[in-house]
Formats: sequence, C-alpha cells, structure tokens
Amino acid sequence: MFAYYYSSKGPIDMYMLSITIGVIISLIIQIVLLLVIKKKIKYIVYMCGYFVILIWGKYMAAAVRSINDGALEGKMNLVKATLEVWGTHYLGYVVLFLLLFIPISLFIRELINEFIKVELSSKDEIVEVAEIIAIGLPVQHIFNRIGCLCRGCCYGIKYNGIFSINLPYNSQVDYAVFPCQILEIIGMILIIFVAVYKMIKKKRYYTYIMCGFFITFFISEFFTLNSMSVRHWGLTNIQFMCVGLFIIAILFDYIYLRERE
Repeated sequence: MFAYYYSSKGPIDMYMLSITIGVIISLIIQIVLLLVIKKKIKYIVYMCGYFVILIWGKYMAAAVRSINDGALEGKMNLVKATLEVWGTHYLGYVVLFLLLFIPISLFIRELINEFIKVELSSKDEIVEVAEIIAIGLPVQHIFNRIGCLCRGCCYGIKYNGIFSINLPYNSQVDYAVFPCQILEIIGMILIIFVAVYKMIKKKRYYTYIMCGFFITFFISEFFTLNSMSVRHWGLTNIQFMCVGLFIIAILFDYIYLRERE
C-alpha cells in the first residue's frame, strides 16, 4: 500500500489513479455488455443518464456524508457542505442511480421518439438496460476502495486481530485498524457474482445490486472509524439511510419490476 507512485515525470496520486482506472473499466464493461446482450449500438445512448449521475453524483455523495456527520442535527450547514463538497460517500452515487437513471432514460426515449421519430426501445427494455449499466457501480467502488487503501483514508476502527492492517505513512493513524475497505471490496465482488449469475439465468438482478450496496454499507459502518458520525441508538445516519433505501428498493422491485417479468 502506497499513496504515491514516483515516476520520471513526478509523483502520481494512487488514489486518483485508482478511481480513474475504475471509471474507465466500468464504462468499458457497461458498453461491452450493452453491445453483447442487447446486440444494438443504439442502446448506448442510455449511457447519457449514467454520465449525468457521474457528473452530479458528487453533490449527492457530499449530501450523504454531511447528513451522516450531523448536518440535520445542526453540526454543519447542509447546503454549504454539499455545494462545496466537504466530503463524500459513494452511497450518494447509488442513491442517485436508483432514483434517477430509469426516469432519465424514459425521458431520453421520449425525446428520441418525438423529435427523431425513431422507436429506440420499449419501456420494459429500459429496466434491462438499467441492470446492465448498474453493474458498473460495484466495479467502480472496488477501485474506489483500492484507492482508499493506498491513501490510507476511510479507515476502520482500531483492531489488532488476525485481519488487521497498517495504513500508509501519510494516514492519520499509526496503529493497526480493521480493513473496512477490504470488507466493502468483498461486498462488491459478491454483488457482481450474484448479478452475473442472474444475468446468465436471464433473471432480474437490478434489485440485488441496489440491496447489495445497502447491506454492504450498513455492515461496513460498524467497523469504520469516523469521529464526526452522528449515532442514534448505536446506528449512524448512513445506516438509517441504508435501511430506508433497502425498503424502497424492495418496494420498487415488487411494484415495478415483478409485473414485467
């Protein structure tokens, strides 16, 4: 684990490099799956919705972090912390995808049908496209957490057990901690495994991806050290959000997805 790679042209921030590699690989996987499964290049137009989430997701991620750190309890200004992006949590990107990707895709479909007079896809196919593109989310987060390991951020609680790790020299801690970054990486690998299995079986897996994120983040919060986190009954605000979002995802599955299988 190291924070910088020193090349002949200067130091390279391994955190930013890892995130950039994650973006590129996730985009390649999404485009290849769209071409292989849907077999028509026109479906790539729906990637526009994903790009919107990539660009604006940092503000939702900042809002999630601010809420977890006490914005609702008056510890900080939520609007200022969000707009200035004081800190982020990847849950924000997942929330934005869950709430906006399908509506944005439906809007794109209607625009193309109305002005270009091309029948892009059926409404039901948009759910399948959303599933394919959603696979990029856990792929991206694997590289996010690899970057965190390199930088030594988003570290776990003090822990001296068999799974403990020591972080790079520039970390804020000089003692062994729980590897919550690795815990989340394992969670993402499990999500991808389940999604691929369901894909092969030609079953819906959109909800599995969303709920997999919420379960992973809920568990990870128990082992993540964040002195600013606000807790109620032993749970952080992010954990309460995960519970609520898990319920929303299940309801979405039964109300919207099941009737289209």
